[in-house]
Amino acid sequence: YGFKGRMPDPGMTEAQALDTPQADLMRRVAEGVFRGDLPWGMITIGAALAVAVILLDRFLAARGSSVRVPVMAVAVGLYLPLALGVTVFAGALVAALAGRALGRDAAEVGLSKGEVIEAGKRAARRGLLLGSGLITGEALVGILLAIPFGIAENQNVLAVPLPAGLEPVTLVTGIAGILGIAIWMYRTGARHGDA
Repeated sequence: YGFKGRMPDPGMTEAQALDTPQADLMRRVAEGVFRGDLPWGMITIGAALAVAVILLDRFLAARGSSVRVPVMAVAVGLYLPLALGVTVFAGALVAALAGRALGRDAAEVGLSKGEVIEAGKRAARRGLLLGSGLITGEALVGILLAIPFGIAENQNVLAVPLPAGLEPVTLVTGIAGILGIAIWMYRTGARHGDA
């Protein structure tokens, strides 16, 4: 596949490369340090933005707001590609909806405030474990797929030809799969029990 700055095949463009935002960022910083041409203006803007976000988060915490602005989430959101940012936002939205449902259900059952907080912590752990498992599974599948791709030196070696007209079916199937995973994550996060 290649990645920005390192193309294995002649004639490849960066549009054909893998997105490696963290590695690309670290490469740029390292090259800037060794060449002595770090973009200090951008670094200063980033540091000022980080201080502003931290102050805003502290202000929101002092007011007891349920909305918070963690600096690390903002920093990661600034350098990740939009496609990854959308999935992070979707996951956060599912978590927020599950948390509201859990709180609503706990109030109906008549749990104490401490029990509600404890149930929320357990639900957050379950959601985090499920999300981490999905990310790990995706990474492992990517590694396993790299084996036949590398052996055949062709990333389309496992491609299944589709009969004409089935493209919409694959799109609907993909969307249904994503919605199914979102519902699964929601139910996992909104569940009261430990199981």
